[in-house]
Amino acid sequence: MNKSDVEIQYYFSGIPTSNFEVFTFIYGIIFINLYDCLFPRFLGYHFFLLIVYVAPYIPLMAMRRIDIFNLIWLGVLISLCNDIFFFFIAKAVGKKECSIVWYYSNWLIPQGTYLGRWDFLFFKLDVYSWIMALSIYARVVFLIIARSWRPKKT
Repeated sequence: MNKSDVEIQYYFSGIPTSNFEVFTFIYGIIFINLYDCLFPRFLGYHFFLLIVYVAPYIPLMAMRRIDIFNLIWLGVLISLCNDIFFFFIAKAVGKKECSIVWYYSNWLIPQGTYLGRWDFLFFKLDVYSWIMALSIYARVVFLIIARSWRPKKT
């Protein structure tokens, strides 16, 4: 059997079963959202948050276990976990006063509701519901289209 005949096995091909997949979802759903709920905002907060998304994977990149494409894919997945599950974690720690219907209708259905400001240090962006919804759907499409960027099982 040639090496080219072997089907590449990727992580994140279904229900999380490996330690790596379980860690990634726990990190993205719980730890990132706790950080986002509890950490005070500062100049460049959202730029720093992008780094926090991928921080645990940087050593793997340094050891050449993953590459920059894997890192980008994981960062997008974790950012999506942040936006999709933020409501539940924020509610659990008492940091969200809105209803679940208000939150998800504004995060997933494009509207004109002002949601806040993203501060990327070099630029700031006022975020409206339609921007948030567009960014969520764009990330889902990216994860599907760039699925070959998922980390490979070795």
